[in-house]
Amino acid sequence: MGKSTAIAPSWRRAWPRKSSVLRLPPAVRKIIFYTTNAIESLTAVIEKPQKRAGSFPLCAADPKLIYLAIAF
Repeated sequence: MGKSTAIAPSWRRAWPRKSSVLRLPPAVRKIIFYTTNAIESLTAVIEKPQKRAGSFPLCAADPKLIYLAIAF
């Protein structure tokens, strides 16, 4: 079974969960989708320096790195 032939059954199984958001009013959907994009963007900004720096021996270093990533 190829990759594309597995997609349709997966969509059919997940459709009841995924389609519930489509029943919301358009204004609410717009807020959800815009908020999701903003959160994903912020997460990417935070994760980029963390991946570059690796792990820190001190617990206080991570919040400082996150602050610097967001502030600058």
